[in-house]
Amino acid sequence: MKYHDYSKQETITLDQYLYLKTLSISEPKLQANISEYELKLFSITRKKGWWKKNKKKEIDVEIARKAARSFINKRGISKQVKEATLNSLFYGEFSPHDDKFVYLLINENGHSKIGVSKDPVSRAKGLQNGSGYDIHEIYYWAVKDSAFRIESHLHKNFKEDRINGEWFASRIEPDEIEDIIPCEFVCIQ
Repeated sequence: MKYHDYSKQETITLDQYLYLKTLSISEPKLQANISEYELKLFSITRKKGWWKKNKKKEIDVEIARKAARSFINKRGISKQVKEATLNSLFYGEFSPHDDKFVYLLINENGHSKIGVSKDPVSRAKGLQNGSGYDIHEIYYWAVKDSAFRIESHLHKNFKEDRINGEWFASRIEPDEIEDIIPCEFVCIQ
């Protein structure tokens, strides 16, 4: 399915953003699907007449991306909503190779993990539960090449710091990853 490309625009209106989040044009549904976090990010106060006053409010696309990151990997979000949001706000004309992301996790000890997952947020929660160490930061990228090929390339670049499997002793910064990824990519979070 083809979606409007907001990724290269500077702004998106509130109703356009909520359409991506709901895939509905029903105003009651749009109004009901804005979180307190989104209201705060968009500097909107929910009071009588708030929808009519703000539905065409222009929101900076970077702020809309930040808001989208808060819901895009939550359980219960449909595949269609996720696809519409990723394609419209993040990818634009960019088309990732597959549905997997390359991710970087950083735990409470400052150790970093580079891996591949369809759902990096759930993967981080599983690793946190299994290891007993809190995951403090998570970043992930959609890549134009195979996510597994990129992961392997990154592992080779950081091999001196490898402590076990996909874990590395040093804290790897997201921009270090972006400097090494040898193809087009989009940072999702």
